[in-house]
Amino acid sequence: MTGPERAALDHVLGSDDLWAAEELRAQARAASLWGGRPTFLDLTVEEGLPPAEVGHGPLPVKGVVSLGAPGTNLIGEIVVWVRGGYLSGLEFCLIPGSLP
Repeated sequence: MTGPERAALDHVLGSDDLWAAEELRAQARAASLWGGRPTFLDLTVEEGLPPAEVGHGPLPVKGVVSLGAPGTNLIGEIVVWVRGGYLSGLEFCLIPGSLP
C-alpha cells in the first residue's frame, strides 16, 4: 500500500469505538494491496494472524474525507471492509454532488 492508503486505513482503525481494534490494527500492519479499483482496494492479510471477532461487511466506523479545514467541505468517507474476521477492502465513497 502507498503512504496515503495506509494512513487512511490506520485512521479508520484508530477509533476508540471499534470492537476488536487490537486484532484489526495488527492485521493492518501486515496488510497488503492485491488489486481492486481506484475507489475500492482489495486487501490481503499475512497468514497466521488471529481473526477479529467482527461480522462480514463494512466496519461500523468510517473516516471522513473533506477539502479544507476539518469538518468543512465534506466530499466522502473511507470505509473498511472485513470478511471472515480479516481486513478485505478499503473503499472511498464520494458524496454525489460534493465536488464542483
